[in-house]
Amino acid sequence: MNYKGEIQYVRFYTAGSAAQKLETRVEKKSPPKKMPRPTPAPVVKTPVVIEPYAIIGTVVAVVMVALVILGFFHLNRISRHRAAMEKYIESVTAENQTLQMQYEQGYDLEKVRDTAEAMGLVPVDQVKHIKVAIVEPMKEREPSFWEAVWEDIQELFA
Repeated sequence: MNYKGEIQYVRFYTAGSAAQKLETRVEKKSPPKKMPRPTPAPVVKTPVVIEPYAIIGTVVAVVMVALVILGFFHLNRISRHRAAMEKYIESVTAENQTLQMQYEQGYDLEKVRDTAEAMGLVPVDQVKHIKVAIVEPMKEREPSFWEAVWEDIQELFA
């Protein structure tokens, strides 16, 4: 059997203790033998598979998100425009009411009626209505394209 050195199971020395340090045998070490490097395993290149459906789905999702964001901004712009139009309609309605009051105060109906009667105007129910019927002459029917061609052919042989 090969000699493996003295076996020591119990070591009395501990760092920082008053115990004596045991002498250890120092074996002369031979330089390490150079081991041949193992040949590297061949590198297998795995192709990267690009899934077209995944790319198309991602592009569609990005486009849809962009459209949702644009729709949100468009909706905000329309709501601001709607609020501005409602405010404008309120101001125009108020202006219309003031102008209508000015118009009604600007004339007197009795004065207008007296002026109309002085000019010879009378109420509608006092006027005699006469209905006149006009007979429209009948229009001659124009021949169709084929009828015109047939007539031209008949005129050639007449």
